Amino acid sequence: MGDTAVISYRSLGEASSEARQVSRKLTGYADSLQRSIVNRLDSYGGSDSGGVTQAKQRTEEKIEQLRDKAQAYTKYADDLSDLQKKCLSTDTAVRSRVSGLTASFKKANGINNNGIVNAINYMLTGLGNSTPAGRWLGNTIDTANSAKDYLKQRIKDWWGYEGGKQLVKGITISLLEITIAGITFFSGGSLFVLIGAAIALVNGVFNLVNEGRAYAQTHYNEEPALGRRYSGEDTMQATMRRESDNKILHNIATGVDIVNAVCIVSSIIDSAGKVVKNCYKWATGDLHPLDELKSLKILSSKENWTQFFRKSGASVKDGWKNITTAIGKGDVNFFKTELKNFRSDFIFNLRQKYCDFTPDHMADSIKDILGVTKNVVKDGIDIKNVTEDFIIPGVTVAKVTTVSTESGGQMRFDISNVTFEDAYNVADKTYNQLFKNILLQKKTAISLDVLRKLSTDSKIHIEIPRIYIPDNTIVMQMG
Repeated sequence: MGDTAVISYRSLGEASSEARQVSRKLTGYADSLQRSIVNRLDSYGGSDSGGVTQAKQRTEEKIEQLRDKAQAYTKYADDLSDLQKKCLSTDTAVRSRVSGLTASFKKANGINNNGIVNAINYMLTGLGNSTPAGRWLGNTIDTANSAKDYLKQRIKDWWGYEGGKQLVKGITISLLEITIAGITFFSGGSLFVLIGAAIALVNGVFNLVNEGRAYAQTHYNEEPALGRRYSGEDTMQATMRRESDNKILHNIATGVDIVNAVCIVSSIIDSAGKVVKNCYKWATGDLHPLDELKSLKILSSKENWTQFFRKSGASVKDGWKNITTAIGKGDVNFFKTELKNFRSDFIFNLRQKYCDFTPDHMADSIKDILGVTKNVVKDGIDIKNVTEDFIIPGVTVAKVTTVSTESGGQMRFDISNVTFEDAYNVADKTYNQLFKNILLQKKTAISLDVLRKLSTDSKIHIEIPRIYIPDNTIVMQMG
């Protein structure tokens, strides 16, 4: 059995290209160290007890090591390229010699040697390595693959390490906030609703601008810590407090917080009033529309409370009795019917929330859809978001009936589902929007001078891990 060596020209070309990419990255890293550390240390005008000089010396040593490694990878790439060319040349010479010997053998033994057929076979089998067009095509493919790999790596680096992910995520959230606030503002409502929407709209604009500032610091100025700080300034108030020591601006920020808190309290009162009215309608069977009922009057009536607790207790008792009876009788149809009714109500409630595009409810459905999108972009798909956006709004806790009179005197009966979301929104707004974001908000007590000093370069030494450089020995397995 003879010895066989199989060499892939394309693999040699790809290995050479990858070695050059590593060399470019090492050179780029060395240039970055020179620009961001050595040059800054050179311009340092303060006192030096030896730490600055030592830091500069170690950084320059590391830069020299990186450049040596980059040169080694360049030489490795050149050697691979030379090997590829020599292999191609040798392959062409061997092919030509074999072709000549074959022709001589055919002629000596009277075998028909059709020159046209031989030429076609030679062209088809040797085009990739023996003709200029084949070599050009192969080189073009290798170049395109290298460019594709380089582009993919650049996108990956930009997304993960150069602020790309934060930029896209921050801009998307900002635009969604602006859109939701704009829809709320132009849809109209009470004075508190309009003021709250206006504040949210301005905060969305500030968030958008600060995301751009954060990206500029992270990507162009190589200051990721400062970029992360700018990215966290997602409201006008936070920007005023963190970017200035001016007491007037701080007082303005506090005033905006107070006005925003009043708007949120008004929204909480409206939501709580809706819950109270629906509970009253469910307990008493009242048929009046919600806007005709008065929450304070309902809450101040002892009789209303008595009716509510009496019906609640009876509902729980009857429900438990029906379940135990069905279990005792093995009535599977009972549970199938209840499950079918629950599923029907659940789907109906979600459609009412996200897919009601009638003129009176279109704005609310669009805002709800954008709100879900914002939650997914900000936090991803997690249990909390799924619960708040899909499970809680779909669960029906009661049904109420309202009677209204149309213009022609015709009586109209509307049966509405009261979902668990109505009560949940009151608690959610009270904690997350009012207490957590405003009343319990942590304000920095650090002055700008201290923040600037904290932003200067530290003297902490960070060791760069050793990078393995392969030697130029090519091992071919003989078999």
